Amino acid sequence: MVPKAACYRRSLKEVIICSGTTAKFEFRLFIMKQIVDAIYYLHKNKYYHGAIRPENFFLYENDVVKLCNFRSIDSRTANITWKRNKEDGMVDD
Repeated sequence: MVPKAACYRRSLKEVIICSGTTAKFEFRLFIMKQIVDAIYYLHKNKYYHGAIRPENFFLYENDVVKLCNFRSIDSRTANITWKRNKEDGMVDD
């Protein structure tokens, strides 16, 4: 049996492509607030995701947004220097 949370509805990228500009303002605001809350939580705890993009957010039941792809996460206590993935086409030397 697969846990319900493991069955995502669709990625934010898919939602953007499918709905385009037809999504209601309230819905877009609801999604953005969850994204900001997730990033704020990580940064508050000194974690930096490093790959914030629509395909790394998934919408589950009741349009709950969850952030995924934590393989590039970085924990810093001092200066922040951003890393880039090979997927982004840029890699720090």
